[in-house]
Amino acid sequence: MPEKQPEITDDMILELAQKIKSEENIPLTDAMIAAEVRLQPAPEIKDTFEVPIKVKPRVAAWIIKEFGGHPDYTIEERLGAFLGQVLGRSRVQAMRFSEDAPDIKSDGAVSMMRHKFQEKTGGM
Repeated sequence: MPEKQPEITDDMILELAQKIKSEENIPLTDAMIAAEVRLQPAPEIKDTFEVPIKVKPRVAAWIIKEFGGHPDYTIEERLGAFLGQVLGRSRVQAMRFSEDAPDIKSDGAVSMMRHKFQEKTGGM
């Protein structure tokens, strides 16, 4: 169970606000806002995740061969960096696919399949 944070009282805020006011030469109301922000515990956002991946022996051998043997980073760290890049590319690709197709004007570029080109040019 996480530790319960001590309750922040008005006296605590006022004491810190007066210190901030004298150090930074700002109005007391601004110092009180700054004091309250400083006294609040920083939110902890998890930025590392562990995901167990069950793979076949052949895939495991490939992962060890490709991502193993680095003096500074573990196989898991290197594989995680690789998967992060793949996910980033997938996100960009998905955004590209969701974009509307560009409008082609009548005097714009035209694509033509090889057999259609041969029909139009007489088999050149």
